[in-house]
Amino acid sequence: FCIAALLTALFQIGVRADELLPVGSQPAALDTPHFPDRVHALVWRNWQLVEPHRIAKVVGTSTKNILAMAASMGLPPAQPVPPEYRTRIYITVVRRNWHLLPYDQLLQLLDRSAEELSFSLHEDDALFIKLGSLKPRCEPLRYVAVSTMREPEVMEYPDSGKIAAFAGAAPGGDKALRRVAASFRAQDAVDYWSGEEG
Repeated sequence: FCIAALLTALFQIGVRADELLPVGSQPAALDTPHFPDRVHALVWRNWQLVEPHRIAKVVGTSTKNILAMAASMGLPPAQPVPPEYRTRIYITVVRRNWHLLPYDQLLQLLDRSAEELSFSLHEDDALFIKLGSLKPRCEPLRYVAVSTMREPEVMEYPDSGKIAAFAGAAPGGDKALRRVAASFRAQDAVDYWSGEEG
């Protein structure tokens, strides 16, 4: 009760809500090396918990791009998220994104105000303590696509050190027409003449 009264009093005197969100020691966020990039991790962790259009809004892209990314990871088609789930599963969404998103994007994903999140972190089930009494330092997450969407297509994923190559049909095109579809780590590259001797 006293935290709620304090928050109410501070809002009335003009203290911004985002100044009340706890940060702790702000260590670096955990890495996600098993995903091509952090946007893929965001989609994977929130699929069927958060509507694709809200994920898209958080990272600044279209819903179509998020749906395509989900399909590329083998995720099932998106289902509507019942409104009552938002009030029941927000702690799961906070936990899954604590090391991925800064507060402003987390608020957008949750569709909550800073006041509501601050109250939840302080009062609801000792959530901030369960999260380690710290908020990792997270860079803003943005969807960036640089592609001609023409074949052949070669893409580099600098976050994970991977390269993908497609020929016959570009990403998003008819997979049956592809002659080449390969993804590999750049460090696994071989010399041009490797295997050509003799």
